[in-house]
Amino acid sequence: MIYRTLWFRILILIWLLVQAFPIFAQVQLGVPLVKSQYFDNNGHVLSCGCIFTYISGTNTPLATYTDFTGVLANPNPVVLSASGRPPNDVWLLGGSAYRIKLVSAGGVNCATGFQIWVEDGVTVGFASLLASNNTWTGTNTWQNTSTFNGSVTFNVGFTSNGPVNLTNGGSLAGTFTGTPTFAGTINLPGGFIAGASTFNGQISSTVTTGTAPFVIASTTKVNNLNVDLLDGCDWAIPCPLGSTTPNTVKATTLEATTSFKLNGSSTLTSVAGTDTALASAGSMSGSTGASVCKSANGGVTTSGCATTFSALQAVKLAPGCNTGGGSNSACQNTLTWPTPFADSNYVAVCMGVTPAAFIGQSTTNQNPVPTIDSKTATNIVVTTQTSRSLAAQYDEIDCIGVHP
Repeated sequence: MIYRTLWFRILILIWLLVQAFPIFAQVQLGVPLVKSQYFDNNGHVLSCGCIFTYISGTNTPLATYTDFTGVLANPNPVVLSASGRPPNDVWLLGGSAYRIKLVSAGGVNCATGFQIWVEDGVTVGFASLLASNNTWTGTNTWQNTSTFNGSVTFNVGFTSNGPVNLTNGGSLAGTFTGTPTFAGTINLPGGFIAGASTFNGQISSTVTTGTAPFVIASTTKVNNLNVDLLDGCDWAIPCPLGSTTPNTVKATTLEATTSFKLNGSSTLTSVAGTDTALASAGSMSGSTGASVCKSANGGVTTSGCATTFSALQAVKLAPGCNTGGGSNSACQNTLTWPTPFADSNYVAVCMGVTPAAFIGQSTTNQNPVPTIDSKTATNIVVTTQTSRSLAAQYDEIDCIGVHP
């Protein structure tokens, strides 16, 4: 049991050193396990054995260090030499509780070795000092992970050059300056107050219907703000244009696909005719269609109005027509109106002017009357056709058109 006695003496030595020299209480690492020689249960040198170190009460590895600086960690496990000694000093982490296990050689890193002994609850003596009230002055460097299980108060601020992890909640107060970067999801259930801010990603609101996702005091226009709904309506199905007086709407073209109502009048579902214009109050004009007049009740009507003509014009073509002498010979002429009618809904009459040489001849030699083949708003087409083997000839063809 030499090794157990030696281990106990080392712990007593650690405690005595801490009590005699309290200045070492600020050192993170404990006094080393000196390069002791280890033996198996039969008293033989434990050649190539292993020392495993864990967090007390667990199988979670806990590092040891090669010297008091705590910079270079030992491998875990520490593999003993052929003489049963560790290759380096084994320094324990101050303030931590260890579970230390000694295992015989077997496989890689003693994976198949058998346990020689195990000690649990091994601590470095200055842990009791860390549990008391202390004042730390100067620059203190923490080389490894530090765990705070109680409340920590920084009265003069906290500076960190590495990541700061706050995993167990708590509260933050004060003023934070600089440009902090949050890589994870930030949950602020109490809201936040910010000055001018820039968001590089999408902003999403999960507020349910009935609560406005934004409350804005300013009435200044927001450039490039695209919205789908306006007062619960959209451009496909718009809301009424205002509910108070006056409500003036200015538009280049106003189109009502169902009905139109003006100043409390009856709903108007159509307007007869084309190109109908609403002129000054009390009158209506239309460039085409039937004539309008005043009805018995003072309205506008097209029924019972006096007959008027909107256009009357004549056109002539000279020379007119010469069919030739064959039976049923014909000639066709197109006459263009001096001014185009509004459409082809006009009445036309055409006649031919007989040459002087034909005047006084028998009726068998008289020219046939020109007939109208077709007409447009711009011109009219007439045809002259004989019924016998005599030529038909006109010096001139005249047409008169009347548009109602």
